[in-house]
Amino acid sequence: MNESMKRYYIKTLGCQMNESDSQRIAGFLEKQGYKIAPTIEGADLIVVNACSVRQTAIDRIFGLKRKMQKLRTSNPELKTILTGCLIKSDVPKFKEFFDEVKNINAFLGKKYLSLRPKCQAQPLAYLPIMTGC
Repeated sequence: MNESMKRYYIKTLGCQMNESDSQRIAGFLEKQGYKIAPTIEGADLIVVNACSVRQTAIDRIFGLKRKMQKLRTSNPELKTILTGCLIKSDVPKFKEFFDEVKNINAFLGKKYLSLRPKCQAQPLAYLPIMTGC
Protein backbone atom coordinates (compact mmCIF):
# COMPACT_ATOMS: atom_id res chain seq x y z
CA MET A 1 0.00 0.00 0.00
CA ASN A 2 1.10 3.57 -0.69
CA GLU A 3 2.83 4.83 2.46
CA SER A 4 1.82 8.44 1.74
CA MET A 5 -1.87 7.52 1.78
CA LYS A 6 -3.75 9.33 4.53
CA ARG A 7 -5.62 7.19 7.04
CA TYR A 8 -8.67 8.02 9.12
CA TYR A 9 -10.22 6.64 12.27
CA ILE A 10 -13.77 7.41 13.40
CA LYS A 11 -14.80 7.12 17.05
CA THR A 12 -18.60 7.16 17.43
CA LEU A 13 -20.23 8.12 20.74
CA GLY A 14 -23.95 8.58 21.20
CA CYS A 15 -26.99 7.13 19.47
CA GLN A 16 -27.83 5.18 16.31
CA MET A 17 -28.04 8.47 14.38
CA ASN A 18 -24.37 9.02 15.23
CA GLU A 19 -23.68 5.52 13.87
CA SER A 20 -25.49 6.43 10.65
CA ASP A 21 -23.60 9.74 10.41
CA SER A 22 -20.28 7.94 10.94
CA GLN A 23 -21.05 5.68 7.97
CA ARG A 24 -21.57 8.82 5.86
CA ILE A 25 -18.38 10.41 7.23
CA ALA A 26 -16.44 7.26 6.24
CA GLY A 27 -17.91 7.36 2.73
CA PHE A 28 -17.09 11.08 2.44
CA LEU A 29 -13.48 10.61 3.63
CA GLU A 30 -12.87 7.69 1.29
CA LYS A 31 -14.08 9.83 -1.62
CA GLN A 32 -11.40 12.33 -0.52
CA GLY A 33 -8.73 9.61 -0.85
CA TYR A 34 -8.47 8.51 2.78
CA LYS A 35 -8.29 4.86 3.80
CA ILE A 36 -9.49 3.48 7.10
CA ALA A 37 -6.87 2.95 9.81
CA PRO A 38 -7.17 -0.33 11.71
CA THR A 39 -6.46 1.45 15.01
CA ILE A 40 -6.63 5.01 16.32
CA GLU A 41 -2.83 5.01 16.65
CA GLY A 42 -2.42 4.47 12.89
CA ALA A 43 -4.57 7.44 11.87
CA ASP A 44 -3.57 10.76 10.32
CA LEU A 45 -7.11 12.05 10.89
CA ILE A 46 -9.27 11.22 13.90
CA VAL A 47 -12.95 12.10 13.71
CA VAL A 48 -14.95 11.84 16.91
CA ASN A 49 -18.65 11.83 16.05
CA ALA A 50 -20.70 12.39 19.18
CA CYS A 51 -23.88 13.71 20.70
CA SER A 52 -23.19 16.33 23.36
CA VAL A 53 -26.84 16.13 24.39
CA ARG A 54 -26.03 12.85 26.15
CA GLN A 55 -23.93 13.25 29.29
CA THR A 56 -22.28 9.85 28.83
CA ALA A 57 -21.02 10.94 25.40
CA ILE A 58 -19.64 14.20 26.87
CA ASP A 59 -17.85 12.24 29.59
CA ARG A 60 -16.37 9.89 26.99
CA ILE A 61 -15.20 12.83 24.84
CA PHE A 62 -13.34 14.27 27.83
CA GLY A 63 -12.04 10.76 28.54
CA LEU A 64 -10.29 10.89 25.16
CA LYS A 65 -8.41 14.11 25.99
CA ARG A 66 -5.27 12.48 27.41
CA LYS A 67 -5.15 9.87 24.61
CA MET A 68 -5.45 12.61 21.96
CA GLN A 69 -2.60 14.56 23.57
CA LYS A 70 -0.43 11.43 23.62
CA LEU A 71 -1.24 10.64 19.97
CA ARG A 72 -0.42 14.21 18.95
CA THR A 73 2.97 13.89 20.67
CA SER A 74 3.81 10.79 18.62
CA ASN A 75 2.31 12.25 15.40
CA PRO A 76 2.56 16.07 15.25
CA GLU A 77 0.80 16.04 11.84
CA LEU A 78 -2.31 14.40 13.34
CA LYS A 79 -5.55 16.26 12.67
CA THR A 80 -8.53 15.86 15.01
CA ILE A 81 -12.15 16.79 14.39
CA LEU A 82 -15.12 16.62 16.74
CA THR A 83 -18.49 16.56 15.00
CA GLY A 84 -22.04 15.39 15.53
CA CYS A 85 -24.89 16.93 17.52
CA LEU A 86 -23.04 19.58 19.48
CA ILE A 87 -24.56 22.01 21.94
CA LYS A 88 -23.11 25.49 21.32
CA SER A 89 -22.19 25.97 24.97
CA ASP A 90 -20.04 22.78 24.84
CA VAL A 91 -18.01 23.84 21.80
CA PRO A 92 -15.45 26.10 23.60
CA LYS A 93 -14.61 23.29 26.06
CA PHE A 94 -13.93 20.85 23.24
CA LYS A 95 -11.77 23.29 21.24
CA GLU A 96 -9.09 22.81 23.88
CA PHE A 97 -8.12 19.43 22.45
CA PHE A 98 -9.59 19.17 18.94
CA ASP A 99 -8.29 21.01 15.88
CA GLU A 100 -11.83 21.53 14.59
CA VAL A 101 -15.22 21.37 16.30
CA LYS A 102 -18.15 21.45 13.87
CA ASN A 103 -21.68 20.15 13.95
CA ILE A 104 -22.42 17.49 11.35
CA ASN A 105 -24.06 19.95 8.92
CA ALA A 106 -21.01 22.23 8.98
CA PHE A 107 -18.65 19.28 8.53
CA LEU A 108 -20.42 17.40 5.72
CA GLY A 109 -22.86 20.01 4.41
CA LYS A 110 -26.59 20.45 4.84
CA LYS A 111 -27.40 17.70 2.33
CA TYR A 112 -25.14 15.14 3.99
CA LEU A 113 -27.91 12.56 4.11
CA SER A 114 -27.52 12.23 0.34
CA LEU A 115 -23.91 11.03 0.84
CA ARG A 116 -23.42 7.33 0.26
CA PRO A 117 -22.65 5.60 3.58
CA LYS A 118 -19.81 3.14 3.97
CA CYS A 119 -21.24 0.32 6.05
CA GLN A 120 -18.64 -1.17 8.37
CA ALA A 121 -20.64 -4.18 9.55
CA GLN A 122 -22.18 -5.69 6.44
CA PRO A 123 -25.08 -6.05 5.95
CA LEU A 124 -26.03 -3.61 8.76
CA ALA A 125 -26.84 -0.03 7.84
CA TYR A 126 -28.82 2.57 9.76
CA LEU A 127 -31.58 4.34 7.89
CA PRO A 128 -32.22 7.81 9.29
CA ILE A 129 -35.83 8.93 9.38
CA MET A 130 -35.05 12.35 10.91
CA THR A 131 -32.04 14.43 11.92
CA GLY A 132 -31.11 16.01 15.23
CA CYS A 133 -32.16 15.19 18.74
